[in-house]
Amino acid sequence: MNTQIILNRYLSIVATGCLMLSTTQAATVPPAERLLPHDTLAVFSIPSVKSLNEASERSPMMQLWRDPAMRPFRENFTKKFESTVVKPIEDVLQIKLADYTNLITGQFTIGFLNTENVVEKGPATILIADAGDRASQLQSNLIAIRKKWVDGGNKLRTEKIRDVEFTVYIIGQKKLTETFQKIAEKFGITELQEDLDETNTVNESELYVGQKGSLLLVGGDPKSLEAVLASLDGSGRQTLSDSPSFKFCSSYHFRKSQWYLWINVRGIMDLIIKAYDEEQKKAKDEESEVSVFAKPPSPAQIFDALGLSGVRAVSAAYYEDADGVYFEGLAFVPMGERKGLLDLLTKEKKDLMPPDFVAAEVATWARWRIDGAKFWNTMLKVAGEILPFPVADQLIAMINSAMREKNPDFDFEKDFVKNLGDDFISYEMPPRTSKPEDLASPPKIYLIGSGDPEKLVTTVCTVIPELGGALTVKEREFAGRKIYSVIPTVVRQSKSAKEPIISFAAVNRYIAFSSDTALLEEFVRQKGPDAKLRENEQLMRALRKLELDSATGVSYLNNAVSMKAFLGSLKQNGGTVTNIADLFGIPLEAQQKEKLANWIDVTLLPSYDAISKYFHFQVTSLFTTPEAVILRSFAPTPPMLKK
Repeated sequence: MNTQIILNRYLSIVATGCLMLSTTQAATVPPAERLLPHDTLAVFSIPSVKSLNEASERSPMMQLWRDPAMRPFRENFTKKFESTVVKPIEDVLQIKLADYTNLITGQFTIGFLNTENVVEKGPATILIADAGDRASQLQSNLIAIRKKWVDGGNKLRTEKIRDVEFTVYIIGQKKLTETFQKIAEKFGITELQEDLDETNTVNESELYVGQKGSLLLVGGDPKSLEAVLASLDGSGRQTLSDSPSFKFCSSYHFRKSQWYLWINVRGIMDLIIKAYDEEQKKAKDEESEVSVFAKPPSPAQIFDALGLSGVRAVSAAYYEDADGVYFEGLAFVPMGERKGLLDLLTKEKKDLMPPDFVAAEVATWARWRIDGAKFWNTMLKVAGEILPFPVADQLIAMINSAMREKNPDFDFEKDFVKNLGDDFISYEMPPRTSKPEDLASPPKIYLIGSGDPEKLVTTVCTVIPELGGALTVKEREFAGRKIYSVIPTVVRQSKSAKEPIISFAAVNRYIAFSSDTALLEEFVRQKGPDAKLRENEQLMRALRKLELDSATGVSYLNNAVSMKAFLGSLKQNGGTVTNIADLFGIPLEAQQKEKLANWIDVTLLPSYDAISKYFHFQVTSLFTTPEAVILRSFAPTPPMLKK
């Protein structure tokens, strides 16, 4: 009896210890960079699905979705989506999606790995997902999937990789196409049927699915899976964390991110160049017969001309703090290796604030400080290095030749290029009416800075009529200045022959271009708005997040203005999501339009005033550091949602 009690206690201690050990292991699963090989080509990772879900729940858009005013629309959409999308998929796959959607709580990673035959077959893809304390549920689900696969008459086998058992699903192309066909038919799509009839039934692929602790591992290449398992076992192999370019991106923004993307640009470019060189070797005998003008530039030439040869990696990350949410894109390219387009980026501080003439109610605004003449010459240089013949030089020579017949002193470079400044501004006003066509094409103006705008305007007016004779320029006086309108010589469909394509004028140190005559005239008057965008204190605070001292450009998007106009148009015009899709050129077939209209009943949406507190603005800048070029977007939390 005493022996039995001691044994039970011993087993209890062992069981408790094992449980604690497994919990500890689940909590200390290495991050993606310590699992993937050092020469990984790309990776997308969510470090913690649970943390991302929690952040999403706090986001303004999720709060909007849960708002009582959205209840009629939300319930209708959810009901239709579940019945017309979720259930058909579940019926075909014979699973309950709810059993899988909340299974992953830790990291979720998709890696694209380098392999011996990556040039011929592409990178190996591997999925790593951490179920955390739901490892037993993961195991049960994998067993259920395996049983359904076998019951369906499909082939599989088991294979061990570093003592981990993997189920290898043999997926015939015909079976895969049949499954997609069944799902497509649930949505009324039959286009896949022709492909199904011609499917090669011999072609098969293999999918490895295994579990180690709380980790789900899925991939098609056993060697790549073996590399990840070796890292899990602490083999000492080099991992992505040893890559200098990954280290830089990680230290800059991965460690604070809810999700990130990293791409090994240098490694991918090397593979592209290698593949091209191998193709050239195979075609060496035929190459002598090809004219040098017909031979395309090599990838190495293109990369070098564009300035991409110095880029080691690019990355993107999403994160939040108490003030709002951020999205960042980064190109890891040290300053000394920047050339081509990257060399255009500002190296000195320049004014990027909204000028006084930009009104507070604008829907969008942007300002870029790029040397116009340098940009033009750089583009010509890039074209010259990529193309086998000097197209740009020939075009300029043709323009000069045509212009000098009327003006012997005409010089395109002197009269046009050298008069381009380093200040480019655009802003867009809210739509004038709630009509769909006004919603799709709101008033917008573009400004080009110039040291001599009058000379630049004269050059533009001289060149336009010579461009094939399809356009002419009409001049008129307005508010003491001249406005020039570009008029087509051929009547356009549904347009008046006298209606300008675009109008422009020299105003102070800018040339202003706009297809909206009223907006251009307003700018020409130079009266100035009653309320200025630069007086918006919330905007000024947000711009301080964007490293403007080393920035080349900045932009502003007023989501509140855009959404108010959009909802107003839907309400006043009885619009549907399908005719809005037509308006913006989104291609939808008749059946897709019908189903989409059933899911998204815009008549159930609340008025803008009922949900206005969820919409604010976002700002974006492109700036540089000695190591990188960075695009940062910041969306401050709407004031009424701050706690």
